[in-house]
Amino acid sequence: MHSCIYLGQVRHRRFQPVEHQFQYRLFQMYLDLDELPELFDPYWLWSSRRPALAWFRRRDHLGGARLPLAEAVRDGVQQQTGHRPKGPIRLLTHLRYWGYGFNPVSFYYCFAPDGSQLEAIVAEINNTPWGEQYSYALEVRDSPGNFGHLRFEFSKCFHVSPFMPLEIRYRWHFTTPGPRLAVHMENWKAGHKIFG
Repeated sequence: MHSCIYLGQVRHRRFQPVEHQFQYRLFQMYLDLDELPELFDPYWLWSSRRPALAWFRRRDHLGGARLPLAEAVRDGVQQQTGHRPKGPIRLLTHLRYWGYGFNPVSFYYCFAPDGSQLEAIVAEINNTPWGEQYSYALEVRDSPGNFGHLRFEFSKCFHVSPFMPLEIRYRWHFTTPGPRLAVHMENWKAGHKIFG
């Protein structure tokens, strides 16, 4: 089994126009899509088949609800990069709790067929105020990082927050999933870090 729960913290730090920050603890599910829906079957409070206290709802994520999620992710990666992942896909996300879901960003880790080598990361962005969704497919081979540390820089092309302009460069840093996992996201404008 590859699915697990990651415990950690989220920190938001805004540098402009007024500096402000907050930090809090959280947990996120790391779900091997091949292990669903059976992963939750032994636990009556959890489900990916029906509403439950902790519910993985398929239609909250990429693609149409009738399309298997792993195929929707593969289609998206192929459409954006020209490469179609063939191995396991593992999702870092929040479930719905008590029917409510708040998931500003989820990450799909796309592996080679043997499951050992990470090939791509897909960031699924939800702009809560407008209920829209967009995804960025990031190919690991394009990252200048090394030793399990990946770095990506690219232009923002989807409006997320009424407090952030669209004219931003993202700088994202990831570690490969393992006993520990890190994701660090920064927003840059005109050479200045404004959020991170």
